[in-house]
Amino acid sequence: MDFLTDNWMLVGIALLTAGALLWDIVGERLAGLPRLTPAQAVQLINRDNAAVVDLRSTEVFARGHITGAVSLPLAQLGEAQSRLAKVSGRPLLLVCEGATGAVAASRRLRENGADRLHLLAGGMTAWREAGLPVRS
Repeated sequence: MDFLTDNWMLVGIALLTAGALLWDIVGERLAGLPRLTPAQAVQLINRDNAAVVDLRSTEVFARGHITGAVSLPLAQLGEAQSRLAKVSGRPLLLVCEGATGAVAASRRLRENGADRLHLLAGGMTAWREAGLPVRS
């Protein structure tokens, strides 16, 4: 008990961090966003002709992205309707830096008519670690 009272600030930070992680997980589940491993994402792209929608900033996108990905930064989701017309009816694989952004993006994309949404678990970090090709 002394540890908790002596280190209340550290304990508080640990609890806040755990809460933020749980918030992301619960948010994804409520948004109905299935998380795909890079291998599952490749299958979705190859078998179902999924379109890759990169939600990261244009600067980060330019440094490296999945081949054929459409850059649609979170800040520009208002333009989603016209920019996603080319991939209408196809499943969408969302690539982002954090799950919170993906949940917000999925809501916005669903408002614009997208219905088959998936999230690349681990984002571009997981994609690169799997040794999959990246374009810049």
